[in-house]
Parts: sequence; C-alpha cells; structure tokens
Amino acid sequence: MEKIIADRYVLRAEIGRGGMGRVWRADDQVLGRAVAVKEVLLAASIPAARQADMCERMVREARIAARLRHSALVQVHDVLTYDGRPWIVMELLEGRSLDEIIDTDGPLTVDAAARIFLPLLDALDVVHRAGVLHRDLKPANIIVEQAGAPTLTDFGIAKATEDPSLTVPGMLVGSPPYLPPERVTNEGRIGPASDLYSLGATLFAAVEGQPPYVRDTPLTTVAAIMKDPPGPLRRAGELSELFAGLLEKDPAKRWDSTRARDFLRKLVDRSAISSVTTQNVPLPVRKKRPVWWIAAAAVVAVVLAVGVAVVPPLLGGGRAAPSQQLALTAFHHPDGFTVSVPSDWTKQTGPPLRFYRPDRKIWLQLYVDHTVGDVTQQDVWDAGNNRQLYGTSAQRTVGYQLLGIRNSTLHGRAAADWEWTYLDKGNQRRHTLYRGTVVGGTSYQLAVSAPEADFAVIRPLFERICQTFRAG
Repeated sequence: MEKIIADRYVLRAEIGRGGMGRVWRADDQVLGRAVAVKEVLLAASIPAARQADMCERMVREARIAARLRHSALVQVHDVLTYDGRPWIVMELLEGRSLDEIIDTDGPLTVDAAARIFLPLLDALDVVHRAGVLHRDLKPANIIVEQAGAPTLTDFGIAKATEDPSLTVPGMLVGSPPYLPPERVTNEGRIGPASDLYSLGATLFAAVEGQPPYVRDTPLTTVAAIMKDPPGPLRRAGELSELFAGLLEKDPAKRWDSTRARDFLRKLVDRSAISSVTTQNVPLPVRKKRPVWWIAAAAVVAVVLAVGVAVVPPLLGGGRAAPSQQLALTAFHHPDGFTVSVPSDWTKQTGPPLRFYRPDRKIWLQLYVDHTVGDVTQQDVWDAGNNRQLYGTSAQRTVGYQLLGIRNSTLHGRAAADWEWTYLDKGNQRRHTLYRGTVVGGTSYQLAVSAPEADFAVIRPLFERICQTFRAG
C-alpha cells in the first residue's frame, strides 16, 4: 500500500535496506519529481530518551549535508521528522551500487577504479571541511552510473550514531569489513583519517573482489582488523602502494587525502595519455534496469586527409546519400589552441566564439578561461554549476538541470565534462556538453549544444572534434 509522508512524498517501492534503515523510491507531489526517501530505523534496544536525542542529531547532520555541493555527493533535498523518526529525502540515482557491479561484473581494472575513486576523494574533502564524517563507507554506499561517474551516498548520518553518549554498551555501528582499527578499539581520534581507511578498504574490494579482511563472522573480522595484515594482493598492481598507505592501522601514519589524491591523479593522467578514446571506461548495465541516458549508437565513418577530416552528415534533415559528406577544417583559436570544425558551419565571434550549423539548431563553442592557483577543470565546472544553482538571475539558465560533472580526457589530456540541459526561448529542452582541460593555468573549453532529441546523434561528431584538439 502507498504511504504518504508529510502530505508530500508518496512512497512507491522499497529499493534498499541496511542496518540504519531502508530507502524508498517516492514521488514528490509538490515538485512533481521522483526522489529517494531514507527511513531511519533505530534499534529497539536503545532507550527512548536516547532515540529522541539521536533523531535530533541525525536531522541536524542531514541539514548540514544538504548544504554540501559536489558532483560525487548525493544531493539531500529535504529532512523531516515523521512518526517520531527522521526521514531524509535525496535525489534518486540511476545506476548500480559498486557492490552490485563487483558481484555481477567482477573486480574493476586499476584504471577504472582510479577514475571512480579520484572524485570520491574530492567529495570526502568537501564533507570533512564541513565538519561531517561519513563513517559507513563501503561499496553499497557508492552508486556508479553507466558512464563511470560515482556518487557517494549516506554521508552525514552515521556520525550521530557513533556519539559515545548515544550508543549503548557493546554497540558497533557500521560494516565490519570496512571499519578502521580506531573505531574497533575506541583508541585514537575518530576523524577524516578514519573515512580514508574505509575508502581504502572499499577500493581494495573494488579491485581485488573482496575487502581486505574476510573472516567467518563479524567478530573474527573485527579481530583481524586489529591485528592481521590485509589480504593478499593479486590484481592491485600500481595500487599496492596506495593500499599500504590507506590501510595503515595507526591513523597518525595513514595517508591523508592530498597524498592519496596525488597518487590517483598520476594514474588517471597516465591512463588518459595512453588512451585512444575520450571516454571513461564504461561499466555494463544489466538489461533489467532501464537507464534513461543510454542513447542509440550513431555510426560515424571517418576519412582522414591532409588538414581535413570527413564524416557523414548528421541531423541534416533526413538521411543523406552516401556521396554527401561533411568536412572538418582546422581552426586556430586566437587564444592559443587548434581544433577542427565543420566547414559549412557559420562562425559567430561572440563572445563566446561559436560555430552554428546552417539551420542554427546546433552550435559548437570554443572558449578559453584563465585560472589561478591549483585549480582543476572539475573546480571550474563546479563553480559554473554553483552559479546556475545559486547565482543571480542573470547568471542562471532557465530550466537548468545538471546531468553530471565527471572526469574525461581531451586528446590525451586529463579533462572533465559538465553535462546539463536547459529550456530555450521556445520552452524546448536543450542538451549541452562542455569538455575542458587546464593546461598551465589556462582552461581550454569545447562545448556542443543541441535539442534534446538530436543530442545523441550529434555527440559522435563532437567526440571526433575533441580528438582534433591541440593546445598551443
């Protein structure tokens, strides 16, 4: 039977369950969108007075989490108390949990794991700077979409359950295989280093297929965490050093996020340079789960000549005859990069500089921005996303909806994508993809925008254009 929470959220189906509660797929009747609603369940053994205190603290932590912004953090939309316990309303994620991927598809490659966990490290930094600890990092709390972009869920809730004044004697909250030693022994400070240990154990499981400590019972697993070395490494390769640093039993000697991030970034950058594509490693999606963003593949035949690339026409008002071709001609941007553009598209100098298809329904944008300090392309896109969400009316775009900010590559360089949709002047939805890379303090950016219905077909042309990018 359907249940309505706070006269607004209609619970449709249970989609997850864990030690701290269950998660429902629900409809927000006010905003007309699908959401995920977490129902927090407290153990009956906890005294009523302590349960009330825990609920109050959970609500406070969730409100802090709702203010956090990062592409790899699940967005908290609402927090409320109903039937005497907290309910947390979050964005509904389309994808699979990391534990499901491991169980169904097997362990990840080192390159794929590095791409997934690098943005998770950045997301954890955002959480920790806000004074929040996750305390239940594990594969089940990481959702990975088909393109490989990860999202960390269930943060900011477990902290309240770990407060010594609120737990009953002998109570240990969390998943034993991923607990850091200091939480098992209650010796040493529980802090960001504890989350980093759990992230390392989660990465270990993603690559090796099982967590670093696997025993017959939770008690023997906890005992192994305190005194035994991690399990043998068979697939870790270059990640072996990272595992040794993150799974250090002494939190004072454990690698911090900066060192772990630098290590993973080197792996990702080296993989990007050796890669011949501009896409992240795809993760298969089981057919029984419909994923709305999978588009029909478009076949693109590419013929290279001196200074000119030729591809079949796309979206030209019907299927063109085989003899008709669309040429790409090299264009040198005055701000210091070269990229090939469609020969028959019209240049508009702007700013920004754009090339329009003859029917002006689709445009390609070329842009250069100068950054300061140790700014990454993801930082640039995060700032753009924040302007769309919280900026002035002039900075916001009508109908803006973020599809994702994720790692990518731009002709062998580490890059990032910012993908979103918006409403044009005719109230029709358009789909936009920005791809950029920071080189020597300069952000080089390419973008394509098309009507939503046309985007899947024009994207292969954009990918080919990105492969022609040259800085300098």
